[in-house]
Amino acid sequence: MPDDRETRDLLVEIRTRLDVALTKQEDHESRIRDLYQRIATCVTGEDLRIQRRQVIAMATVCVTVVGGVVGLVTALT
Repeated sequence: MPDDRETRDLLVEIRTRLDVALTKQEDHESRIRDLYQRIATCVTGEDLRIQRRQVIAMATVCVTVVGGVVGLVTALT
């Protein structure tokens, strides 16, 4: 059974990793918001509409994956 110091060290390590994950998530969300804004300002046209749908789908998947990872890390702490 770990002693208090080992437990504290483990909790500090978990906290550090969680902070890194949250920072990365915020960075990804910022980039995705920027991408959404760029896409929204595109001139309409069939090719642009297709590309817009594809990029939005990819961005949605990225947000879901990052959210899942953060949720998993949060659940483990």
